[in-house]
Amino acid sequence: MNKSELNNIKILNLVTILKKQTLPESYWILIEDAKTNCEKLIMNGIKDSNDIFELFNNGETVDIKINQTRVNKQYLAAIYRLLKFHSYKPFSLNKINSLKKDHIESLLKLGIKYNGELLIECSTKIKRIELLEKTKISEKDLNNMLCISDLMRKVGIKEIKAILFMQFGIRSLYELGQKDPILFQDEIKKRIEKYNINRAIPTEKEIRSDISWAKIYPRIIKE
Repeated sequence: MNKSELNNIKILNLVTILKKQTLPESYWILIEDAKTNCEKLIMNGIKDSNDIFELFNNGETVDIKINQTRVNKQYLAAIYRLLKFHSYKPFSLNKINSLKKDHIESLLKLGIKYNGELLIECSTKIKRIELLEKTKISEKDLNNMLCISDLMRKVGIKEIKAILFMQFGIRSLYELGQKDPILFQDEIKKRIEKYNINRAIPTEKEIRSDISWAKIYPRIIKE
């Protein structure tokens, strides 16, 4: 599995996230001069989250890069923490209760254990067709597995929330990113109340954060 693909969040796109409406207060330090600082990083070769991770993995180069970019060390460290928090965390397919056990067994035989591995293996239409032939999983069931696997890439989207989103026809993080936060929260509220669903109504900030991050998470599944 190529984890770099799953962590390829563009620094320029962070500008849309660095707002009080979407960030915990502990990260508000990133809001001031966000566009300017992000542009400085890009101009000095730090273009995505993988570049940030590589920089901090080699501590000797951090101060050198700070001098080059003239971005405050505290600011850069906060961006690193934020992106690290939102980096891909493998989720075992056999812990997703809504997936069929025989399908999971078929994938395990091919060495596919985690949601990210499944997404990479199905990133193109040709790859999906090949996997369907190898596993005999139906196209409908595979699409369902890909949907829930993709949504659960986003930190804070557990299975129950992913299923809730899927009930509104959302099939990927990309589609979630197209939603209007206010209208979508209202739709969720009405559904939870109508069907007496045993879960709290997500707050406006929670929904806004999910949608904003969904806009900039790398799109893995291609047509």
